[in-house]
Amino acid sequence: PGDRTDLTRPQVSNIMKVDPQTGESTVVAGQRPGQEFYSVIRGKQQPLPDGGFLITDTGNGRAFELDGSGTMVWEFINRFDDKRVLEITEAQSHPADYFTVTDWSCPAPAGG
Repeated sequence: PGDRTDLTRPQVSNIMKVDPQTGESTVVAGQRPGQEFYSVIRGKQQPLPDGGFLITDTGNGRAFELDGSGTMVWEFINRFDDKRVLEITEAQSHPADYFTVTDWSCPAPAGG
């Protein structure tokens, strides 16, 4: 109501698309089942070529990808133990041809 946060509602974050010319906004991620996340600060999002997003939920130690239709593609949780997670400050997506690798072997150093 007004300028107050309703603390009885679930704490959920959204990613919004805003048209700077009209001021119109649309929620593009966060409202549908399977998209839930909550990032008070330092959460990040990276738009992807298919219209989806790579989302970093920092405080919950979580990164996940939503495809262009909003369906979760994958999720990673940075677990420390059975009860705790470690923060993830940023996840990034790169195209498959980002790395050019001709040899993945890792030979032992000479003399060692």
